[in-house]
Formats: sequence, structure tokens, C-alpha cells
Amino acid sequence: MTVDDTPRTAPAVAVGGPPTARHSRRRRRPTGAPPPLPRSIGTTGTAWLAAAAVLLVLSVVAMSIESVARAVNQVDSAILRRFAGLRTTWLTDVADGIDRVASGWTITVIGFGLLLSLVALRRWRHLFTFIGATMVIEVMADVLYRWSMRPRPYDVTLIGRWDGWTFLAAPVAVVALIGVGIAYTLVVAGRGRRIAKIVTAVAVAVFAFC
Repeated sequence: MTVDDTPRTAPAVAVGGPPTARHSRRRRRPTGAPPPLPRSIGTTGTAWLAAAAVLLVLSVVAMSIESVARAVNQVDSAILRRFAGLRTTWLTDVADGIDRVASGWTITVIGFGLLLSLVALRRWRHLFTFIGATMVIEVMADVLYRWSMRPRPYDVTLIGRWDGWTFLAAPVAVVALIGVGIAYTLVVAGRGRRIAKIVTAVAVAVFAFC
């Protein structure tokens, strides 16, 4: 019986590991943080900013140049005299009712309801942005109001509640602010928000005419 002294070679081992092993990229788990805010304000946002800038420039020009201020007051009074000529009993009652709703406790309750809704939904960024925008608008409106001191319309008898100067109209600004706040904080972007903005624009226009 002989012994085989021939060396045996070790079985070949695959360098890359088992044939079934595959390298896969590690997936990141969601952090739970809210998605980033959109960086674009959209077409309507751009239009509103442009309109606000134009209004601000025209207001400064009208309040700085006496001849321009006189012309603006005459045009406004002529327009309001046309509206005064449309007064009827039933139309006055409707306008007075809308004015009391939009400038009374109803709009105040809606404003507080908006704040409480944002707190309940934990939309803190929307809440603080809305509060900051309200403070900025209040400061700007107060400066313009004290600076302008525009007179009441000429040859037009006032039959509603109207205190102070004619510019700015604080109740109209409040309705617009709350309407825009609801549209941009509680309504999702898309068709619903477009409808909300249209409703806000119509409500502000109707209230201003009343």
C-alpha cells in the first residue's frame, strides 16, 4: 500500500462572494419632517405683488403732489356720486347688512377661527407667517393712514357707518387679509385654492362696493 504524496490543490473560491450576493444602495428612511415650502409664489401672487407696488407708488405720488391729490379726490367724488344716485331702500338695506357682517363680530370670529384651526392642525409655519404678515400690513396701513388724511367725498351724503379718513379702508383690508390667509393656509394648492382666491376677490369687491 502506497501513499500518494501528490499535493492536492484547494478548491477555488470566488473572489466576489457567492453568486447570489448583490450590492444594493442603502435607502434613506423618511425623517418625518414636513416638505419644504414652495419657492414660487405663482402667477396670482406675482400679480398681487405688482398691484400692491403700483398702488403704493400711486399713493405716495398722490399724497406728495397737491395737484395730483386734488385731481384724485375729484375723480373719486365723481364716481361716488354715481353710486349715490343708485340708492334705493332695499339696496341700502342689503348693503348695510353686508357692511355689518363684514366689519363686525362675524369677521372677528372668522379670524380667530383661522388661528385656532392652524394651531389644531399644527401648521406652525403657516401660523407664524400669517401673524407676521398681519403685523407688517398693520404697520404699513397705519403709516399710510396717518400720512394721507384724505377728505370725505364731496357732495355725497353718508348714510352708513364710516369713521376716520377715506384712506385706507381698514375693514376692507381685514376682509382681504383673512380671505387670503384662509386660501393659502387651509386650502391645498390646485383647483381648491384657485376657487378660494376667486371667492375672496368677489367677497372683497362686494364689501368695498357696499
